[in-house]
Amino acid sequence: MTLLLNVKDEDATGSFHVKYYFDQNTNSITESKLYELNNNSYQNVILNIDLSTFEPSDTIHCINIYAVDNLEKTSPEKIYCFKYIKNKPKIILNKGIKIPLTFNVDKYIPINIEYKDERRSGKFKLIKEIYNEDRNLISNQNSSLYNVGDEKPVEISVNISTLNYDTNYYINITAINSHDEESNTLTIQFIISLSTPNLTITNQPKSTYFLNKDNNISLSGHLSDINLGNVSLHYKFDDFVFKQFHSIKIDDIDEDENFNCEIPISSELLKGNNNITIKAIDSFNKDNLATFSFSIEFSQPEIVEFNVIRDSNVYRYNIDTVIPINISFVDYTGAVNLSIKYQIADEIKSVKEIKITNTNIYTSTINIPIPKLTEIDHNLLVFLEDEYRMISYKRSYNFSFKFNEPIISATVSKNVFYRNKDLDIIIDYNITDIDVSGLVKIYIILDSSKDDPFNMTIDSFSILHYSFTFPNNFNEGDHKFEIYCINSNNKESNIIIIDFTYKFNAPVLNIREQPKSDYNLYQNLTLSISGTVKDLDCLGSVIVIILLNNHNIKNETIKIKNDSEHIFTSSIPININDQFQEGSNEIIISSVDDTGKRSNSFVFTFNLIYPPPYTTLDEITNYRFYRLYNRSIPI
Repeated sequence: MTLLLNVKDEDATGSFHVKYYFDQNTNSITESKLYELNNNSYQNVILNIDLSTFEPSDTIHCINIYAVDNLEKTSPEKIYCFKYIKNKPKIILNKGIKIPLTFNVDKYIPINIEYKDERRSGKFKLIKEIYNEDRNLISNQNSSLYNVGDEKPVEISVNISTLNYDTNYYINITAINSHDEESNTLTIQFIISLSTPNLTITNQPKSTYFLNKDNNISLSGHLSDINLGNVSLHYKFDDFVFKQFHSIKIDDIDEDENFNCEIPISSELLKGNNNITIKAIDSFNKDNLATFSFSIEFSQPEIVEFNVIRDSNVYRYNIDTVIPINISFVDYTGAVNLSIKYQIADEIKSVKEIKITNTNIYTSTINIPIPKLTEIDHNLLVFLEDEYRMISYKRSYNFSFKFNEPIISATVSKNVFYRNKDLDIIIDYNITDIDVSGLVKIYIILDSSKDDPFNMTIDSFSILHYSFTFPNNFNEGDHKFEIYCINSNNKESNIIIIDFTYKFNAPVLNIREQPKSDYNLYQNLTLSISGTVKDLDCLGSVIVIILLNNHNIKNETIKIKNDSEHIFTSSIPININDQFQEGSNEIIISSVDDTGKRSNSFVFTFNLIYPPPYTTLDEITNYRFYRLYNRSIPI
């Protein structure tokens, strides 16, 4: 026993001893060594007391201690009581063991122990003893040695790999230090449990199955079982009896086996909600269940094939009146009345009613009537509906609806027209409009000058006429009419172009008095010409032009008052000049109006005869002449 004492002597000099005795036995006083006093302050004294004469027990001992100086002065006694017992290490379970322990998985139990020992030095070991539920020792295991002074808890492993499942076991853990001092005993109870098969259904049953159509429930998943051995798979509907449908052997705790199966749907199941339970049970009779709900319903009719019997998806009003479709279908409900329906532009109608007598595939050709639609792209939906209001998935067909353009054709009797002779132009034209949609706007455009259209109600084919009266100021030249129409669906027809020529009339010249064939110079003093001129244009004047041997010798201007013949007379003096020539001469007579239109021409030839020279004697004074006397004859 080590005691630390504080001793003080007021004398401050000399020396002292410390004396002590046990259990009031003053006959057995022990004296310490001599200590020197240096001053009157407290002085520390360490006193080591031998207890080897004591036996460990629960007896309470007392020690009396006092000091005696060199003057034999004695201090008051101090009494201390103690027990001298045997050292007993202590172990504490630092945290609980793993629960539950699984068969084939947990081979060892890790245990965390906190060790306490007053010796604070040396070594210790842990003894692990396993007992069964009958307290029979099954296993005895010793740990390695550990240092007593370590502060960290000690973790040990208890081997349970050879133990059975579903049995209660006890572990007794005791620590023994290097002085063979045993600690308290920790008792831990445990049981090794079997696990249940791990059943996972990855491809679960559908929510709905259809009567007469769906014969099986397809399932797939994977299975593991750390109990190892054979695992069988069973199923049952509702409260029916389980039936085995598969078996898998598991050889390793990490093994995960996949399975696929088709479970026949019982014909005893009723329409409505039902359950199917899948059970995995191993050779240890451990099982795991998975239950799924589903319903049995009347099946929807199904369209198996859907083909439009037409290459183009453009439909024209009043031409393409139906959409022809080949359709194959089946209704697994069996004997049922079935309606083939369609929907266009939000309107649903039935196109055909069929009596189904079995679950075979039926084939039919249907013609979907096309109503008058807007001119856009449309969507046709075709579907089936049976008497139980079960509706098939809708088949879709996209198509375009087009109105027709009117077709126009036109003719005229001729393409050249004369002023005041042709008072108007009559155009015969036909309009074909398959849409037969009522009013048609007809545009007749003369020389690109667009006037307001005129409206007309037509049939699908109409023969029409258009008369255009030439105004007085209508220009001479080439003209054209453009004719087209727009129906009430705003469809524009083709454009018909009619070209025509409008001409002013040339004057018409007639000769009543034409030149004679021969003229004698000096005997015929004038050349007379007369005739008439007519101008249907009734405008301005007409000039009658007379050419003699290509020389203009006379112009007669005639004022045109009406479309009657106007008489003209012209006398041309016959002179010996550059225009008239002896012999043959040519006269050309024509006319021209104010617009430059020339009439027909008349050409005449005549002979101009020059007479032979002749003399006349006015006076002959003498008819007898004498030689040498009459030198000349006066005439």
